[in-house]
Amino acid sequence: MNDSTNEATTRPAAGFTDLEGRHWSVTLTADAVAHVLSCVGTDLAALAHAPPGAGLARLVMMPPDRVREVLWVVCATEARGRGLHIVEFFAALDGFADVVAPDDDPHAGQGREVIVGAVSALAQAVASFWPASPFAESVAVLARGGAAA
Repeated sequence: MNDSTNEATTRPAAGFTDLEGRHWSVTLTADAVAHVLSCVGTDLAALAHAPPGAGLARLVMMPPDRVREVLWVVCATEARGRGLHIVEFFAALDGFADVVAPDDDPHAGQGREVIVGAVSALAQAVASFWPASPFAESVAVLARGGAAA
């Protein structure tokens, strides 16, 4: 993926922190959107343009494994720059860590927070990339505490 070819379509980065304390930028570009569709099968444009509330609901209900796959496609260049492979990236996003973590695991209790933060960052990125979409309005309503404009 070559994000530099679409600098004009790049929006401000949303982000999240993984289990290892690394901050990740979630920035969508036209290339990233196309790669998510071709590599993962998730149509971010369809989420953005679904009826109000529906796209956001679909994203929130997306299985954690699918969220990790989408995030890998979006963050792969950054991950490779840090010397990480997909398995390491996925492990640091493990939303199931709380279920299987041994009692002495330093990350016990953090897996859910990571997945929630990652989904939130992805939602912000989609809303930023399609600012006039029903999805962006849904995110804005949530940011206002659920109050309609």
